Amino acid sequence: MCWLDGKDQLMPPPPAMPNSDGILWQRLENMTITTDQKLMVGTFLAHKDQKGMRDFLSGSAEVTFQSWVFKFLSDAGL
Repeated sequence: MCWLDGKDQLMPPPPAMPNSDGILWQRLENMTITTDQKLMVGTFLAHKDQKGMRDFLSGSAEVTFQSWVFKFLSDAGL
């Protein structure tokens, strides 16, 4: 699909916006924790009952996101 600019010339469509879950997973991937810890956090957040938490963390500041991850891991005994 292409778009017309103001001069009736074809332009490529705008790039797709990444979804909030994709951004959340990238933020988790960028953290300096073990792969097992990333999988544990990711598995928990991926559950359908955690949509509200994913939405909250997606919109949170980086320090809030990382604090939540470290608390989650601490509460899990890791």
